[in-house]
Amino acid sequence: MVFSCAGINLSNGIDAIEKEKGLPVISSNGALLWEALRLTGIRQPVDGFSMLLKGIDRQGTPLR
Repeated sequence: MVFSCAGINLSNGIDAIEKEKGLPVISSNGALLWEALRLTGIRQPVDGFSMLLKGIDRQGTPLR
């Protein structure tokens, strides 16, 4: 699922949506943050904000 509006605050609900739907949820803000972290060399997982920032796919396989 993709939420592309930067004005929507999904940070508190992404994990719940992912668990309920069984799909990764990507927000434009989350993708921007992930890319900024990646470009600066930060590879540490961020829990609580989506599978993307945790660094895993739906099966729990690492993305990085």
